[in-house]
Amino acid sequence: MENKLAAQVDPVTLEIVRYALQGVVDEMTVTLVRAAYSVNIKTRFDMSCAVFDRDCQLLAQSEKICQPGFVGALVMFARKIRESYGEDRLVPGDVLVVNDPFLWATHLPDIALFTPLFADDGGKPYAYLMCIAHHSDMGGRAPGGYVGDTTEVYQEGLIIPPIRLVKQGVLDQEILDFIVANVRTKADNIGDFTAQIASLRTGQQRFDDLQKRYGRVALEAYTDALLDQAERRFAIALAQIPEGEYYGEDWLDDDGITNEPVHLAVKLKVGKGRLVVDLSPSAAQVRGPFNCTPAQAYSKAFYAIKAMVDPDGPVNGGCYRLVELIAPEGSVCNPRRPAAVAMGWETSNRVLEATMLALADALPQRALAQCKRTIGVTGYGGMNPVTREPYAFFEAIGGGYGARATKDGIDGIQPHTQNTADAEVEELEASFPVQVQCFELIQDSEGAGRYRGGLGIRKELVFLGHEVNWSCPADGRKFFPRGIHGGGQARGLGYVLGRGQPDQRRIEDKSTLRVPPDTRVCIETPGGGGYGNPHERPPQDVLRDVRQGKISLERARSAYGVALQAGPDGSLGVDDAATLALRAAQQGVKA
Repeated sequence: MENKLAAQVDPVTLEIVRYALQGVVDEMTVTLVRAAYSVNIKTRFDMSCAVFDRDCQLLAQSEKICQPGFVGALVMFARKIRESYGEDRLVPGDVLVVNDPFLWATHLPDIALFTPLFADDGGKPYAYLMCIAHHSDMGGRAPGGYVGDTTEVYQEGLIIPPIRLVKQGVLDQEILDFIVANVRTKADNIGDFTAQIASLRTGQQRFDDLQKRYGRVALEAYTDALLDQAERRFAIALAQIPEGEYYGEDWLDDDGITNEPVHLAVKLKVGKGRLVVDLSPSAAQVRGPFNCTPAQAYSKAFYAIKAMVDPDGPVNGGCYRLVELIAPEGSVCNPRRPAAVAMGWETSNRVLEATMLALADALPQRALAQCKRTIGVTGYGGMNPVTREPYAFFEAIGGGYGARATKDGIDGIQPHTQNTADAEVEELEASFPVQVQCFELIQDSEGAGRYRGGLGIRKELVFLGHEVNWSCPADGRKFFPRGIHGGGQARGLGYVLGRGQPDQRRIEDKSTLRVPPDTRVCIETPGGGGYGNPHERPPQDVLRDVRQGKISLERARSAYGVALQAGPDGSLGVDDAATLALRAAQQGVKA
């Protein structure tokens, strides 16, 4: 119902309320990070907090410290939780816990806690709070829950429908005991659950303060006005896209079961101030764990749209009113239960890339080459030889950012919605029986171009004194990050067992294997694609990259047509005449 007071709000107070709501979320986020036990939350920031109005419209969400992949996903998830559990069953002090992917959540390790806020005079909830966090382990076949060949969600861990973890303000210890009895990392999970509860309590205190300060009716008027304002601004931004249909596509190597590529396609329909993301051309649901939920697909598509048309504007429920998702049931982006979904974020990442490629036709001046494409996730765990306790951890390591129309891609970064931090070497070694032997940029992994793509990362681990269950269900061996406007593709993903040893061998992606004690495991992430003809790259820029060790002398010649030679003092310089001749000879040869 339209709030007539929303049109009468004071604009100064409106901005105060906007930042007060963001302050509520920021305090929730800081509480969660500082109280969390697991490296995945307290260091990698794989979590997000949010506040919703009485109709489950998003008012504010974690921004500076969070997992951007949850942007958009929580909007669908919150409504499904309330609908599934029933608003009338909720009472003050209740906290629901849920991770069921088929309620338009994400995958099993992402566990949400959801609580209603009630005014002193009772009635229905006037707001809702949520925090979602990626837990270290939720059971399943392998530590961390990542396996490349599961065929049912039941193989991937414990499924939690919406149930009350906290009842009228009191933690239900039996429910918590039941959950952690099914995981390998009991202490981490208990610590992270209690951190999430503390986060919600912080949010409730701060939001209640706002409600008491302004009064419930006035606060609702201001939140309604914020939503309407964001909708108007986003509509203006969307108007930058010429009306019509735009198409983008991408592929997964396979689904982990067959060797057939999995097609992801996005058809964008722009008109009448709205944008429809139609995923109907994409593949049907697959047997392996690479199905993604509608929440994941919507989140990634919305991110791409927002980043390209209105990166600085507010993100709340008003924006989401203008972007509709079509994902037919039974498709790879809306699978039927009990489809396997552990690697759904990998698939939704292709939705993001396909959406950006579609928008590149509509907004060519804002286009960029593909980033590393794959999340590059690995999961591992075993029995800690010192504590004699099981442990589990998963990593998603950075790679190359795609080149843009005016600048090179960024080296060694988590791009787009993968933008969590890499696990710090010191904390990783302090928390687990692991030694990091190597953590470096990979020379020559970029996509060549007038502006080159970013470099991938090489990370090498040794598991000290114990056997490890290792899974690498990531994707990116067959299809590499693409360049645009004549730019070259980047190097792809790779895993090496025993790198540098006589018996070294490549590890097939989507593998699960037992790694012997003290064996080196090397992860090599992709670079980013290039932008423009590599022969148009200034030779001095190529020389700088060679001097910094980012590309080799041979790469400078073969990909960029730049001849370098040592001067009298031994320093490298550009041989201008040889470079002109080399580029002339290479004309028409794809870099």
